[in-house]
Amino acid sequence: ECAKRVVRDPQGIRAWVAWRNRCQNQDL
Repeated sequence: ECAKRVVRDPQGIRAWVAWRNRCQNQDL
């Protein structure tokens, strides 16, 4: 669900960087 939330984020790639750090331990 981590990756899905990033895709829904209007900022897209920008939010992806922040989410990637939070979801680093999860399989995307």
